[in-house]
Amino acid sequence: MGLEADFYENFSDVSKEKYYYEAVGIAKKLNIISGVGDNKFNPETPIKRQDLMVIVHNALKTAGLTIEDSNTSELEKFKGASDISDYAIESIASLVKEEIITGNANKELSPLKNITRAETAAIIYKIH
Repeated sequence: MGLEADFYENFSDVSKEKYYYEAVGIAKKLNIISGVGDNKFNPETPIKRQDLMVIVHNALKTAGLTIEDSNTSELEKFKGASDISDYAIESIASLVKEEIITGNANKELSPLKNITRAETAAIIYKIH
């Protein structure tokens, strides 16, 4: 997405020696990510599907890419939509409206499951 920013601090649990140090620092500076609290990011912990969707939504908006806000009715067609955490509802609804997120064959979003590399790659492909 070409997002750049000068940053002077990072999360306390993101080591300068890690390959992702700069990307995490930029994402923090641009308010794309907010961490898990207490200035921590837990970079080695698997990420929930809904959390990645929030990050993708924030990154798209920060990059100035057109992504329309959506109402939650977009989510009614999915099983388990009530499992989505309040903080993620608007982001997920917008990504569903833009067809970046389509759910699985069983019409489930599974927001609380860990996202796989393959699922992440599919999302990245759709936004490029």
